[in-house]
Amino acid sequence: MKRAVQMLVLLCVLALVVIMVGCSGGNGAPDGATVDTARKPPAPPPPPPPGEKIAYVAGLNAAQTIYTMAADGSGKTALRAGSDPAWSPDGSKIAYAAPVTAPDGSTVRCIAIMDAAGTVITQLTSPTVLPDEPGYATDGDPDRSPDGQYVVFTRGRPSSGVIQWIYLVPVAGGDPTELVYVDTAGDTKDPRLYLPTWRPGGNEIVYWFYGQVNGVYVNELRMLTVDNGVPSASTLLLAAAGHPAWSNDGSRLAFRIGSELGLFTAGFANGALDMENKVKVTAGNHSQPTWDPTGQNIAYFGVGAQAPYCDVFTVPAGGGTATNLTSTRRADEHSPD
Repeated sequence: MKRAVQMLVLLCVLALVVIMVGCSGGNGAPDGATVDTARKPPAPPPPPPPGEKIAYVAGLNAAQTIYTMAADGSGKTALRAGSDPAWSPDGSKIAYAAPVTAPDGSTVRCIAIMDAAGTVITQLTSPTVLPDEPGYATDGDPDRSPDGQYVVFTRGRPSSGVIQWIYLVPVAGGDPTELVYVDTAGDTKDPRLYLPTWRPGGNEIVYWFYGQVNGVYVNELRMLTVDNGVPSASTLLLAAAGHPAWSNDGSRLAFRIGSELGLFTAGFANGALDMENKVKVTAGNHSQPTWDPTGQNIAYFGVGAQAPYCDVFTVPAGGGTATNLTSTRRADEHSPD
């Protein structure tokens, strides 16, 4: 299993935290009228659109299988071995990290695309020898561009767990283009680049940087822009944060922050997050949020009723009661999209 998901599931299983850093008003009633001041429970979120599905991963250790299920947890269907599923914008394809046998006989992960039934497969990357280290790279965390023409993904070193690169590869085929490279010859050591996610309707990619900078481990959300396949410099979007996920209209970002348990959302405009008006969505050790197409609900994974194993949950995007969609005995379920 790819290093990024290994780390996320390990956090979940061990229940460790990634260290990162009613209303009242005027009565307004006419004389003699009675005002009902009792607190009412929030209205439930609208039902998901017909046919909406969640892709996710289930299994233990290296045995990982991609499944889909309806948004209410019904209709669980195994597709094929792999990890890190990511739907295309039109919902017809799933990009994922596929297990591939390298020329030296080892199993590595390469980026591939399958149809929604898991049958027709197109492999976009091949086993690649990395500089300064024996063996082949492992690719993961794919995400489709809003126009569907590209897949952004990470590339790392299986032996050390270091993930130094973010690449872009055309869906139509071709050589990957390097977007981000973290050099370890200077002040940065042990970098891990996770979960590059492309803003719908925009050209911004936000990713999670974890690594040692000047001797101190940090978590950061970093952002770069990509125009016609050409990247700009990477900039800091939010310190002490990780696990980014854009809403489907590109107006909000979900993430984890600091030493606070739980998931948060904040509006995004003019290249910045509105942290003054952030919303706390959950209050547990939760990871890898993903939005439904309506923007009304967020799926994520965390330790479920079958502790210490992880399950996939869904919760209203404004906060509320979470629903466990999986709850399988002796199996981890994670990486929803």
